[in-house]
Amino acid sequence: MELKKFNLYLNIFITLIKFIFKKHLMSFKKLTEPSRHSKRNLQNISANKIIYSSNKVFKKMKLNSCLLKSLIVRKLLTDYGHKSSLVIGIRKEENDFSSHCWLELNEGLTYNKENFQDFKIITKY
Repeated sequence: MELKKFNLYLNIFITLIKFIFKKHLMSFKKLTEPSRHSKRNLQNISANKIIYSSNKVFKKMKLNSCLLKSLIVRKLLTDYGHKSSLVIGIRKEENDFSSHCWLELNEGLTYNKENFQDFKIITKY
């Protein structure tokens, strides 16, 4: 595995562990701030590569939370110089209520936006 790829996977895994252990101790704003090393010593990696690699790690770790996955990917995208918006939507069908979280990227990409048409956007951060 080339060094660039290895560093990306390592960064994804470390960010995941930090979020899992710190999510109860940190505010939402703090969780979404760029890392101190943001844009410094990080190689240029495309948003698509970050998303693809993150999904591979999430699948291995059996991570299913759309909010946690979106927060982690947003943090990574920000650290690598990509801008994105965190979107939270809700849906009510008869007696059923659900919510979903996804990212909209400035490059026109979306992350975790499955069946989003059914959700009413309540906030965009």
